[in-house]
Amino acid sequence: MKKIFLETLVKGNRKESFHADIASDYIVIHTSAKNLSVRFPKALIEKCLDCFSEKDWFILDNAIDGVTPEELKDSEYANHIASLLVHMGKLEYRYGANNQLELRVKDPSVKPVMSQENSRDSKATCFNLRFPMSEIPYWASRYGDNDNVAYKVGQSAKERGYLNKEEFLSICYWKSPRSRPMCEKNSEKQVEERTQQALSIYGEELRIKTLILLHGVSWPTASVILHFCHKDNYPVLDYRALWSISSEKKPSSYTFQFWWNYTVYCRALASKAGVDMRTLNQALWQYSKEKQI
Repeated sequence: MKKIFLETLVKGNRKESFHADIASDYIVIHTSAKNLSVRFPKALIEKCLDCFSEKDWFILDNAIDGVTPEELKDSEYANHIASLLVHMGKLEYRYGANNQLELRVKDPSVKPVMSQENSRDSKATCFNLRFPMSEIPYWASRYGDNDNVAYKVGQSAKERGYLNKEEFLSICYWKSPRSRPMCEKNSEKQVEERTQQALSIYGEELRIKTLILLHGVSWPTASVILHFCHKDNYPVLDYRALWSISSEKKPSSYTFQFWWNYTVYCRALASKAGVDMRTLNQALWQYSKEKQI
């Protein structure tokens, strides 16, 4: 029996950790909030997917899309089932209008994550880890210790809710020293307002694009700010990390969809490997440094 550890997909204080035991013909969900265990036949899970397959994006709100498959009598577990199906690659999710969680059945031919960009020269990008998942701690251990400044800045931002200009310049320099002249063009007020918005606003696209409005902040730099300063898990968007998950060629220009697919993939990978996001990013970076020709 396989055991996996997950979180429900809701945000903030309502988020709940739980784990699931997966057998050949059933799944048992163990909730931490009520210390309960509920068994679901896998056939029921398939019926859930059949119920959703005719929909495009649908809303999760206690029950999924306001309608629960007949066999799933207790809608309280709809969020747990949805989280499990996202982890299994059966569903994908996004945060839509008013920060509502939206889900849809994932194309079974897409494995594990496909990002189809709109530019002329783009191709579908498939993310697949180049080395065994069990080696993530090993490659992370070879990374070294040069994160102290970024960690310190991130901790201050989490406590305060925004970056001041000095901290902003430090974390931007950590990612890209060449960006400093452009980053210095931002006023103290601009830095504080934009970073406060990004660290508090709902909606993933608004969150990262708010940071990109700042002078000198590219998609990779914005991802670093979210990685160290936001309470949620975000990976660093970096050419080395992309190479280590088999993305041979970065897109001609980054888009929200590419970044979001990358984020979802890294979150799932970190969860499955049982490591935090920083450890995963260190491993991806170090593996590329030593192996990429």
